[in-house]
Amino acid sequence: MKVRFLIVLGVALAVSIPVFASDPCSTVKRELAYGMAAAEDAKEREDFARAAEEFEKAAKNAPGCAFAFFNLGVTHQQAGNYVKAKAAFERFIKLAPSDPDAEIAQQEVYKLEYRIKRAAEEKKKIEKSPSPEKMIQNLAGTWMTRQRKVRTLNDHYYPPDLNGPWETARHNANVVVTGGRIIVKVHKHPGMFIFNGRIDGELIEGRLTMEDNSGICPQIPKNYPFNGKIFFKSSKILLIARGATDGIGSTCRNDPNLYVWAFILNR
Repeated sequence: MKVRFLIVLGVALAVSIPVFASDPCSTVKRELAYGMAAAEDAKEREDFARAAEEFEKAAKNAPGCAFAFFNLGVTHQQAGNYVKAKAAFERFIKLAPSDPDAEIAQQEVYKLEYRIKRAAEEKKKIEKSPSPEKMIQNLAGTWMTRQRKVRTLNDHYYPPDLNGPWETARHNANVVVTGGRIIVKVHKHPGMFIFNGRIDGELIEGRLTMEDNSGICPQIPKNYPFNGKIFFKSSKILLIARGATDGIGSTCRNDPNLYVWAFILNR
């Protein structure tokens, strides 16, 4: 008996065909049966990989057995080994070009060509993508920033909308990255906001220090917790300090309110 194993649209079909003893598959009936059993029981990719190992043995011991290669192509394909599957189907077509399943095998070859091409493109894209460490290092440099100041009754986190509204005034910001930490200095006359935080993936957590060069607000606390988020794809950095006073310039003199300070950095 010569046994073919065919999967069409996810349905496993076993086909038994009587053959003469001189058929090249007659010497590997055990290997084919093992492969069939493994394929019938397969649920995961690694299960199909084990079935492919049995059909590999059949193909190796009977290199003229076309259906061993057909079954090998099916199981390799189900296991996600597209290059090996394509080679197995091509070998089947070469050994049995007039077989009714030769056209099916050829269609599978075309599908596998596409999948191999797509896999190569994705691999190339990943290889071109910078590493997480490199992406963080690329944050260093000069940014432009806009702010949003919202009065609050407590120090709860306030997540502003990235799309605004933001103040139209823009300020320069310098970013330094070192040892897993980020320092952002926002130059805002007559002083500076300094965010010093630890980077954890795309999140930032640290302290905000306000420097006032006007000499008007020396008595006001200027060290506050902040949270931030890095948007690597869109090249944005969001920084939010909560429960902070207005600690820079003349407005601090008669302003007892607490604010959420939010800065959005763009390049």
